[in-house]
Amino acid sequence: MISRATFPCYFIKEQGVADDCYTEIDLKIFRQYLAPALGITHRFVGNEPFCAVTAKYNRDMRYWLETPALPSPPIDLVEIERLQYQGTAISASWVRKLLAAGDFHAAAPLVPKDTLYYLQDLQAQRRAKPVPQEFESAQSGE
Repeated sequence: MISRATFPCYFIKEQGVADDCYTEIDLKIFRQYLAPALGITHRFVGNEPFCAVTAKYNRDMRYWLETPALPSPPIDLVEIERLQYQGTAISASWVRKLLAAGDFHAAAPLVPKDTLYYLQDLQAQRRAKPVPQEFESAQSGE
């Protein structure tokens, strides 16, 4: 539950920006308002071997969610090791890149079968849906 409004730098994957991100406010909002309202006592995250911004956010999350210095109850952070495929940690970015290229065969071992079926069905629906005439004209410059 990360918001562009409270943590815009999470979505900007530049190391120089990582130090300036507003992790504290994002995590305090989560711990003090969202978690109590939703009855959240644990937060599960995947470890981050690729992105410095996300790795820093995970470290900051451990501090801000578990520190006894805040007035709200602590939240246990559970960091889960990423699944690997052929020795490489699986990432959503990797899967998105394959899907954008239409390479469902390469994406298949990286996602659960039901997810793959859903994505293939979604692609089939999009292909079957006719493109509106106005859109085609706008794309061709007519």
